[in-house]
Amino acid sequence: MNERKVDGIRYFSTRSLIADPYVNSNLVFPAREIGFKGCCSYLRRKFHLTAPIPWEILELYEPRGGFIMGPSNALGGVKLSDDLLVSYSNTGFHIAEARLGQIEREPGKSGPVED
Repeated sequence: MNERKVDGIRYFSTRSLIADPYVNSNLVFPAREIGFKGCCSYLRRKFHLTAPIPWEILELYEPRGGFIMGPSNALGGVKLSDDLLVSYSNTGFHIAEARLGQIEREPGKSGPVED
């Protein structure tokens, strides 16, 4: 029997307004190594994260050379109310995503997940 190991799954939002593989998708990464406390050690080795940054501080960060974006939700729509649908790229969420992406690319600014 061929058995494949999968680290996670991606599924798409039922409320997505755009059919794009990078927009409005959710990711699930089940734990493989469960200990008495902390995060799954297998998944900790897979991910590098920035330290938590308060929103107010992140708003002050202006990366040198502008933003470099990889896959993003930029083309997606965000329904802010029943009557107001805006482009995700015109929200503070997109700006925060771009700033965090830039921080992640700078040497020494992100690292393995710690307990």
